[in-house]
Amino acid sequence: MSQEKQTIPDDPKTKKGDAPAASQEPSTPGSSAGMQERIAQLETELADLRENQSLIEHAVDIADLGYGLWNDHLARETVASEVMARIHGMSLDEYLNTVTSLEVYVNTLIIPEDRAKYLDYENSIDINQGDRTRSLDFRIRTPQGNIKYLRQTSRFLAESGTPPTQSVVAMQDITEIKQMEEVLQESRARAAASEEFRSITAKIARLGHAVWDYEKEQYRYVSEEWADIFGYSAEEFLTQFLDFESDMALVHPADRDRYLTYYHNENDESIIEYRILRRDGEVRHVEQHYHYDEAHSPTISLVTLQDITERKMAEMNLIHSSKLVTLGEMSTSLAHELNQPLNAISLAAENVMLQGELGHADLPAVVLEKIQRIKEQVKRAASIIDHMRMFGREASEGNSRFDCRDSISGCMKIYGEQLRLSQIDIQLAVSSESLIIEGHPIRLEQVLINLMSNALHAMKSQESTDGHYLRIGAEKNERGQAVIQVSDTGGGIPEDVLNRIFEPFFTTKPMNEGTGLGLSVSFGIIGEMKGELVAENTARGTCFTITIPLAQRRKLKP
Repeated sequence: MSQEKQTIPDDPKTKKGDAPAASQEPSTPGSSAGMQERIAQLETELADLRENQSLIEHAVDIADLGYGLWNDHLARETVASEVMARIHGMSLDEYLNTVTSLEVYVNTLIIPEDRAKYLDYENSIDINQGDRTRSLDFRIRTPQGNIKYLRQTSRFLAESGTPPTQSVVAMQDITEIKQMEEVLQESRARAAASEEFRSITAKIARLGHAVWDYEKEQYRYVSEEWADIFGYSAEEFLTQFLDFESDMALVHPADRDRYLTYYHNENDESIIEYRILRRDGEVRHVEQHYHYDEAHSPTISLVTLQDITERKMAEMNLIHSSKLVTLGEMSTSLAHELNQPLNAISLAAENVMLQGELGHADLPAVVLEKIQRIKEQVKRAASIIDHMRMFGREASEGNSRFDCRDSISGCMKIYGEQLRLSQIDIQLAVSSESLIIEGHPIRLEQVLINLMSNALHAMKSQESTDGHYLRIGAEKNERGQAVIQVSDTGGGIPEDVLNRIFEPFFTTKPMNEGTGLGLSVSFGIIGEMKGELVAENTARGTCFTITIPLAQRRKLKP
C-alpha cells in the first residue's frame, strides 16, 4: 500500500480567502480539462501500484520467497522470479531454459525419494477448488550437488467464464528450518536416551533422588527410583509421605532418634546411613546425601538415596568369613590341645582296666563298667575333635570317590547333639546300600550342616518344639542317582519367596541372624558335583532334596 496520504480538493464554497468564480463550470468527461484530470488520477494510481509492487518485492526478497506463474496448457512456468531461480541454484535464464516441463523439473531437480509424492501433490490440485491453497515440503538437488528442502504453495488463478489454466507457485527455501528441526529432534532423542540411560543406571545402582523444601518441610519432587526403594511409585509416595511427619514413618524405629539429630544438625554433616521399612515390611539399609546451594536456594535441597543393603550384607559376610577363618584356625589348635588330655584320660582308664585284669587291683564290676564307658566317650570325643579339624580345614584337594552316607554320619557327630538338646527328634532313613559319589566329603557335610542349621532355626522359631522332628534320608533312585533329603517341621518357606532362597544375600532371617549366603553356597557346591539342590514345602515344613549322580564303576585293567 502507498504510504502517501491522498488529498481531497477543498470545496470552492468553503475555501478561505477567495470567493467562488461565477464563470467556473465543472469539467466534463469529454472536455480537455476532464481528460487531464483523469490522466493525473491514473498517474497517481500507477505510482501507488508501483510503490506497492516495490514493497511486495522487497518483502518477498526479505522472506527469500520465490514465485512463478505456471501455465497448464504449456505445461511449464512462463514467469519466474530471480529468487525462484536462486533457490534452485541457477540464474533466471538458466532456470527458465532448464525447467521446460513438469517432467523435466521432477526428473532433473527433485531427488528420487520425493518424486512420487511431488507428482501426487501436483495431480491432487483440483481446478474446481477455487482459491484453496495447497502446500508440500520436498527436497531437490541443485546443479552444484546441494540438497535443499523446499516448500511449494500453489493456487489456481480464477478466470471469468472459463476454467483456470494458470496457477501461481510460491517457493521457499526451508533447508535451515528443516536442519534445525533435525538437530532439535536429534537433541531430544539424545536427551531421551540420556534420561533413559540415567534411569537404568539409577535402577541398577538402586539410587534415587528427591527435592526437599526445608521451609515447608515437604517434598517437591521424588524420582521413580527413590519411590521404588520404599516399594512405591512416585505418585503413591508423594500422596502418602509428602511431609516430614509422615516421611519419618519410613525410618526404622531404632534409627529415628539418630535421624532426627542428623536432620536438625546445622553442621556440614550431609551423609547418613540408616535403616528403612519398605512397603512389604522388609528392612533395608540406605545411604542418604543432601546437597543445597545456600547462596541461591537456602531452603531447597537435592537429596540422594541409595539402597546399600547388599553392600552391608557383603561387609557382614566378610566379617563372618573372617570369624570362620579364625574359628577354623582355633579348631585345629583346640583339637590338638584337647587331644593331649583325652589321650591321658584314655591311657589312665586303660591302665586301670589292665591292672584289674592282671589282678593287681580289686575292682568291682560296676567300676570296670564305668571305666569302659569313659574309654568309649573319650574315643567318641576324639572322633568329634578330629572331624572338627577336618571340617575347619580348607578343602583344597581335588574330588574323590566317597560314600555320601559317611558325610551324613559325620554331620550327626557334629550337629546331632545340638538337635537333641533342642528337643528335636532325629529320624534317619539311610539306605543300607553304599552310595558312592564323586566330589568332596567335607563340602557335602558343609551343605548338610547348613540345611540342618536352617531347619533347627525354623523349628525353634515355632511356639513350641514339641512334636518337631528332623528327618534325613538317603537312597538310590531308579535313574542311578544318590538322593539325600532333609525334611523339617518348621512351618515352611513363604511361597512368594521360595523361588529366591538360593539367591546370594537373600534370607528370610532377621538382619543380624543370617547372611543369605548359606543356601547360595550350598547350591554352588552341589552344582560343582554335577548335582541338583531343590526345595519344596511340605504339610508341616520344608524338604530339601539333593540329587547327585552315582560314580560309575571303574573298569579293571586286563
